[in-house]
Amino acid sequence: MKTRRKPIVGPLILTELKKNVQQCVSRIENMTFLVPEDAEITEIDKKYEKTVQLHLEAFRGAGLGNKIFELMTLIGIGDTLQRRVLVNATDLNNIRIMANKIQPIFPKIQEEFEFKLIPTAAATRQDLSVGKCCTFDDPKQFINRPEKHLIFDGRYFQSFKYFNHIRLKIRELLKPKDQIFQKAECLLPERYRKDFIICPHIRRGDFKSDDYHQPTDPQFARAATDFLVDYYRKSHPRVTVAVFGNDVKFVYEVFKDLVDTINPHRKYSVVLTPTLAPEIDLAFTRKYCDVTLITAPSSTFGWWLSYLSKEGSVTYYRNIMETQDKVANEMKEEDFYPPEWIKLRYD
Repeated sequence: MKTRRKPIVGPLILTELKKNVQQCVSRIENMTFLVPEDAEITEIDKKYEKTVQLHLEAFRGAGLGNKIFELMTLIGIGDTLQRRVLVNATDLNNIRIMANKIQPIFPKIQEEFEFKLIPTAAATRQDLSVGKCCTFDDPKQFINRPEKHLIFDGRYFQSFKYFNHIRLKIRELLKPKDQIFQKAECLLPERYRKDFIICPHIRRGDFKSDDYHQPTDPQFARAATDFLVDYYRKSHPRVTVAVFGNDVKFVYEVFKDLVDTINPHRKYSVVLTPTLAPEIDLAFTRKYCDVTLITAPSSTFGWWLSYLSKEGSVTYYRNIMETQDKVANEMKEEDFYPPEWIKLRYD
């Protein structure tokens, strides 16, 4: 007796989802009536005579989240030390990354930097936060340094304390273009847009194989999301979950009983968001996410999705000490996670 094969529902749903979202995005790209972006560029403040640079380690191949940390830290240090911020144009890779990877996503960032050819002998190098990615080494200790050109050598500079004093400015610099916000709308069906939105971020990819970071654990992701839905349902009648990440098939397996096209009697609705572009994810969280959940505790992109999310949003993150994430050895939690963020423990 032959057994009938069950239809492959999951992959078909994901394919159809991605096709529908891409069609929506394409329509926005083809619109000709959009109001042009404000192209005015502000003159860099010339009142500071001295300059500061960072050794841009993340520009050698790290992800977008790491690159943003370095650039925002440089801006924050420049403000603290009252120095102009430079990107050293003697390194052509710096120019290439800024032109091809950063400026197209965050056009306002370009206004903050000067690109100059500073000879090595003309600049003084100083260690700052050396050896550990995620600790704060207060730059105020160097505020009276007399050298005209100062370069800080360190490792990734991943602490909000370098730039949190100019948080409003950081949010403005990292605000996506209006057209990107319109594309982000394609990810969320209109029937959910007035709901209370919980946004877990899933990080898999190279975290699964680099033997250093802790990728998202499926049991934690589901349990934490269920917990947050139950908690916020007490104060909000309609709660929807929109899941972000770099592995939509993994996300589907974790939440497949809650995807609205499958189970009409689901506990809550889960919207899957196909990976399109990081700036679209950033625009979505900024516009829609009332709660964010970082499921991979050392994910810097997940960190930025939360830091730049909707004003008044609440962020939860997994306790890194209960995982095998080796970044914990380089981290001071109070330097990496803002104090208002809430740590979740998985029992």
